[in-house]
Amino acid sequence: MIRGERHVKDLDRLFADLRFTASDGSTVREVGDFSAHRSERDKGIIMKRAEEMQISARAWFQQMNGHGPTLEEAKRTAKANLRIVPDHRIMETLGMSRQQAVSHCKQAAKKLADGRKPNDRQKAAFNFLAGTFIWETAFNGDDLMEDFTNTLIKVGALGEPDRGRFFECKTFVALHALTVMHMSRLRLPDGGSAPLRLQIMEKTGTLRIKANIPIADVGKPVTCSVSVFETNLKADMYCRIRPEVGDFVSEVPIEIGRSGVIEEII
Repeated sequence: MIRGERHVKDLDRLFADLRFTASDGSTVREVGDFSAHRSERDKGIIMKRAEEMQISARAWFQQMNGHGPTLEEAKRTAKANLRIVPDHRIMETLGMSRQQAVSHCKQAAKKLADGRKPNDRQKAAFNFLAGTFIWETAFNGDDLMEDFTNTLIKVGALGEPDRGRFFECKTFVALHALTVMHMSRLRLPDGGSAPLRLQIMEKTGTLRIKANIPIADVGKPVTCSVSVFETNLKADMYCRIRPEVGDFVSEVPIEIGRSGVIEEII
């Protein structure tokens, strides 16, 4: 790979071997598991993030339809949102650190349980964490390449002096991750099923994987389409198919073609 050779079978073998070495929270483990069991996943980083976003979306949807949560439901939503939301968004929204937001949210929940009124900061933290639909991708191409490189160095398959040269493979690694996640399906803890599909971010024209997560059934299914893996790869450069935004029904199998870009398997 450092010499410039790009063979999908090499990545398949590396990820297959490393998934038994990498930790449970590793992106290398995640891609390796998708490679080995791409039809359906019931665990892993992406599944966990999808579960958290499902909890967040359901709480928001219920409130939008006039159904306020119980205190226990609100606390569960707050815990899920805390696992999703990045520190900078907490600071931008509430003007407080994560630790402060957690403390104020807990104090608000305790006062509400006792029939008392939270103060303004406690109320703001509780309402944001328990009443907002928060979504955030599970990881991106940079996270994956950093983890992949570090893991290869850790097991002695790559030397530290070659780190920079190996980073030139980042595009190939990200394309591989896109192809093994596409057309997979998440089996959520509540029994729901969330298909994964290659999509294009409209704002940037870059490739990503989105999950279509079920959140309610009001005579017809209600779902939310959220990103779980992001890349900085421009679709017009690295993809010969144009996936429809929001299309989770049609199934177009894909691979990295001989030209080094994503193509439909015909």
